[in-house]
Amino acid sequence: AGDGLATIDNAGKPRQFVEVVQDLPAAVPGWRLWLLTPADAALSSAANTARLTTLLGLLLMGLLAYVLTRRRRTRRLRQEALARMNAELESRVSTRTAELTRSNTALAGEIAERENAEAKVRRLRDDLAQANRLSILGQIAAGVAHEINQPVAAIRTYAENAGRFLETGKTEPASGN
Repeated sequence: AGDGLATIDNAGKPRQFVEVVQDLPAAVPGWRLWLLTPADAALSSAANTARLTTLLGLLLMGLLAYVLTRRRRTRRLRQEALARMNAELESRVSTRTAELTRSNTALAGEIAERENAEAKVRRLRDDLAQANRLSILGQIAAGVAHEINQPVAAIRTYAENAGRFLETGKTEPASGN
């Protein structure tokens, strides 16, 4: 066949041989040496080696495909887990922000209420101080009035007594009054 192989039919069973052809030296002109070496075992071994190599290649490719698929799956699962954690974190942040906003609003209301109470306390304190000053002024006025009314009442009493003594003709006690 020109490929260095010769096929010989042996009792209906083809066998292959490696064909080596060599012209003999000039000592034996026109002679040619044909050497046929059985190739079935070598070809069978080569075929088995090729099959084994193919099988190993396929196994390696399958293993590589499995590893790559596993990596992609792991990466995808990790990304999904990160996305879930991120969503949960965002939810917690939103919830906490809402809580802090409510707390801040309540605190602002309490601060305004306390400021109003403090302003009311200041007004009441000022009113109380004013009332205290007016009370002291009233006490002073009452004291002054008492101090003025006492001698005036005494003068009036002496004057009335002097008038009665004069009506009764008692001039000496009337002049003392």
